[in-house]
Amino acid sequence: MSSPRVIPDGTPPALEAQHLTVRLEDVVVLDDVSIAVPPGHCLALIGHNGSGKTTFLRAVLGLIPPTEGVIRILGQRPERARHLVGYLPQHKGFDRAFPATSVELLVAGLRGAWPARIRAAERQRCVESLDRFGAADLADRRVADLSGGELQRVFLARALVREPRLLLLDEPSTGLDPEARQEVDGILCELAREADMAMIVVTHDLRGLQTYATTVVYLDRRVVTQGDTETILAEAPDHLFFGHVHHEDEHPR
Repeated sequence: MSSPRVIPDGTPPALEAQHLTVRLEDVVVLDDVSIAVPPGHCLALIGHNGSGKTTFLRAVLGLIPPTEGVIRILGQRPERARHLVGYLPQHKGFDRAFPATSVELLVAGLRGAWPARIRAAERQRCVESLDRFGAADLADRRVADLSGGELQRVFLARALVREPRLLLLDEPSTGLDPEARQEVDGILCELAREADMAMIVVTHDLRGLQTYATTVVYLDRRVVTQGDTETILAEAPDHLFFGHVHHEDEHPR
């Protein structure tokens, strides 16, 4: 497991949510949630369907305004800090029939706009990001021709191509076979060692999180429990985790 790091005095948390409450159509999805993630740390966010995990990520991204409370990313409001955040969504919201290649998808993430033309330096940077996930050979493949696992690797590379200070990963093992899941866990472990980047990983796969997560938060609209990964996994009752943590395919919140 990645070890906690000594953070210089005066360094703001990579993410700080204070007394965060979110109501959607009169339903309280998040209730008085306070979470802080220092630079260089990785937080695993777990919980059952509808517990608010994806809503929390969307609030961090500035896509859902808090009803109460505040969010700060390196001391800035989410809408001012989007350039500091990389995001891997669970549901891609991308038309795979669109005639695009993997490298075009990454360049669009790098620029924030679809490229009419790709510069050599941009292509090199994007291929290097793909190579980090063993996917450099997918650079010129059409997105429509990729398998689910291949597409996940491409989107992981896209989340990192801008070298974010805060990386949000919503179910990064989705669509991967056991061997590929193990490989992604290894990649997350490597990423967790980067002292200038923090990560939040929403996951239902508890088997690998002890290799990369420094802390765990169990969310059920409120923070039920949180602490260092070893303690939470060793001391929390089994029913808190097993049988309750699933994909959020039907009702992502």
